[in-house]
Amino acid sequence: MTNLARLHEVAKNNDALRHILSDSNNPPLNTTKTELDYGLAPLCERYGFSYGRSFDYSVGAFLELLFALGASGAVAVSMAIHPNLNIAANLARTHGVLVVPLLPCQSLDVARQKGAKSFVLSPVNDEIFSHNVYHKNMGELFVYDMSLTLAAGILRPDSLSQTDADMILLEGEILGLARPLGAFLQRMPTRDSCALFAMQPPIIGLGLAFCAVLESQQTIKNQATLFWEILHAAIPTLSLFAPLQSLIPNALPLRFVGIKARALISACAYDEILIINGRRCLFGLSQPSYVLESMGFCDAHCRELIALSFGTLAEQEMHRIAQILKLRYAQVLALNL
Repeated sequence: MTNLARLHEVAKNNDALRHILSDSNNPPLNTTKTELDYGLAPLCERYGFSYGRSFDYSVGAFLELLFALGASGAVAVSMAIHPNLNIAANLARTHGVLVVPLLPCQSLDVARQKGAKSFVLSPVNDEIFSHNVYHKNMGELFVYDMSLTLAAGILRPDSLSQTDADMILLEGEILGLARPLGAFLQRMPTRDSCALFAMQPPIIGLGLAFCAVLESQQTIKNQATLFWEILHAAIPTLSLFAPLQSLIPNALPLRFVGIKARALISACAYDEILIINGRRCLFGLSQPSYVLESMGFCDAHCRELIALSFGTLAEQEMHRIAQILKLRYAQVLALNL
C-alpha cells in the first residue's frame, strides 16, 4: 500500500485528514520532481540541499513522513517537537508503523535497542530551553527540526548543510513567517522524495521567503546569566528547570514555587510581559506540559514553569522586569490563585 493510500485509510476516521486529502486540496499524483521543487529551489540552492518541499506541520504532513520512514523499520520520535507530530505518531502506530517515543533527556540507545534506524529529533528541548546532544551511528537516518536552533542563534544558516542531519524541518512561525508555512529539506534523495508530501502543493516564493528570514537572523548576545542573577536576587526562591550552562541563549525556564503558571501569566500580561507555561502548552489553562510530566516532573512542578525568552535588554530593563515579576508573584501567592 502506498503512503497516500495509507493516509486515505487513516482519514476515514479523521475529519481533518479527510479535508486535507479531498480532491480540491490534493494535487495530481503524477506531479514531477521539477514541479515539486520549484517553490523551495532558492532555499535548497542557497544552503546546499538537493531537495525541498513545503511542509505545513499538520498531522497529515507528519503522518506521511512517519509512513515513509517507517517503511524501513522502527522510527524514534522526540515528544517535544510539535503536538501534531505526537498525534501523527499515535495514528501511525495504529496503522503498523513501529514508533518509539523519545523524551528530550533520553539517550538514543533506548530507541536503538528497539530497532530504530530513523530518528525525528530536535537539538533543543523547547519546553525548558535546554540543548539536546545526539550522536549518529553508521547507517542511521536523522531528521532534525532546526527551527528553534536557528531562531535562537545557536546555529548560523550557512552551517545547516554541515550538520549530520539527512533531512531538516523548518517551522515558519518560529522563524518569523506566518503559520502554517514550513519547509522540508533533504541533503541527498535517499528514498523516493517525490512520494513524500505529494499531497502538499508547492508555494511560489516560499524558498525566497525562508532565505530572507534566515539571512536576517543576527548573532545573539547571551545575557541569560546576568538576567538570572538579577531575577534570583529579587526572588530568592526562584529556581531553574535546567542548569544555566545547558540553556540556549537568552532563555530561562523559571520555577515559581507554590503557584499555577496561568495566574502569573495573566497578571504579567497587564504589564506587557508576555510569558508562557512551556512552548507547547502556552498558557497552562488546562493540563500541565505532558513533556515535562514524561520527564519525571510532578503535576505541581509542571504548573510552576514560566518560560521566559528575550532579545537584547539593557540591564536597567532587566531590573524593571525582575521587580514586576517579584510584585506579581507575591500577589498571586497572597491571593492563593
